[in-house]
Amino acid sequence: MVQRLPVLLVVTHRPEFQHRWGGEPHVTLLELERLGERESATLVQNLAAHATLEPTLVAEIVERTDGVPLFVEELTKAVLESADRETRVAALLAASPGAQLAIPAALHASLTARLDRLGPAAKEVAQVGAVLGREFTYELLNQVANRRDLDVTLRRLADAGLLSCRGLPPRSSYLFKHALVQDVAYATLLRTRRQELHGRVALALSQNFSDMVEHQPELLAHHLTAAGDNERAIDQWLKAGQLAASRSANLEAIAHLQRGIQAIRAFADGTNDLSELKLLYTLGPCVIATQGPISDMARETFARARTLCERLDSAPEHLNVLYWLAVAHGLRGELSQAAEATEAGVALAEARGDRPALINSLRGAALAHLLTGHLAKALDRCQRAVAIFDASDEVEQRGSALRIEWR
Repeated sequence: MVQRLPVLLVVTHRPEFQHRWGGEPHVTLLELERLGERESATLVQNLAAHATLEPTLVAEIVERTDGVPLFVEELTKAVLESADRETRVAALLAASPGAQLAIPAALHASLTARLDRLGPAAKEVAQVGAVLGREFTYELLNQVANRRDLDVTLRRLADAGLLSCRGLPPRSSYLFKHALVQDVAYATLLRTRRQELHGRVALALSQNFSDMVEHQPELLAHHLTAAGDNERAIDQWLKAGQLAASRSANLEAIAHLQRGIQAIRAFADGTNDLSELKLLYTLGPCVIATQGPISDMARETFARARTLCERLDSAPEHLNVLYWLAVAHGLRGELSQAAEATEAGVALAEARGDRPALINSLRGAALAHLLTGHLAKALDRCQRAVAIFDASDEVEQRGSALRIEWR
């Protein structure tokens, strides 16, 4: 009947819906793709209206919703509704990791019900997969889950549209089709069970995936941290930071090193001073490269590193830490603090009998005193530096030009 009437009928349906309209000449089928990043971001900003959302928060919502308009709307609304009327949304969530953004209750209940309907075996495998990450390999999942029915269960999850599979077991890999599915599966785990699973993943990685750990130490670090094994996690965060820094991936390195420093907070003050110093010593150059030596973060990093060096007494990093702390203070116009740091470097270099470092420290002290108007002190430090330089052999003179580097 409809085909004989001047009617425009628009019908939307999911891909699994079966119909007989496709072959009709008056029917046009349009397949709607997921929204792109730009379209998703525009939708988020339009939904936010007058509320100010930071670009990082918008990007987080876009990433988590995978271009599904319903999820974009629901997650954006959930974020907006979670804010106090007198508090900017961005400020409210700035202190919360993106992984802790709340899933809307309706979506959470719907996805939880889907997992429950698949049975306890499928739910458990989905939970283990959620612990492994958004994407995971069959081989690692098999070692952690240790289930005889793993193949059948994975097929059930894939058929239900919760996982997508690439390849054939045991060389296959799996991806949660939506980040919210992973979040829901992870959220259904009790805290003790989460820690247990993260610990099992860490053990499997350490024992059987040494190549992966070598190239991605942050993976092992993440699972050790989530398992509560902060002692071992600290060392892996340091390795991850050093590896990222060696590739000039400074922002990535900063994130890894800060996670290591955060893990140290679980211990009593002073317990891991040496580890914290190593983390800060690696962090310093990355902060300089991304934010400059005059940033608050740079000054705070060097100041904390100095405190740790003084606690450890004979830390080899001490002289370079004092040098960069003096540079940070000097470039910020904090000249009295710069002079104090350079004088501390002079005293330390003298105590260690390190003439190249002493020359550099005296040069820095002379400049600091000159800028603060203490001309007599500046002249004295210059004269001492020249005298020591003249008395040094050629090798030491060349060494003096290298001592100021942060190694």
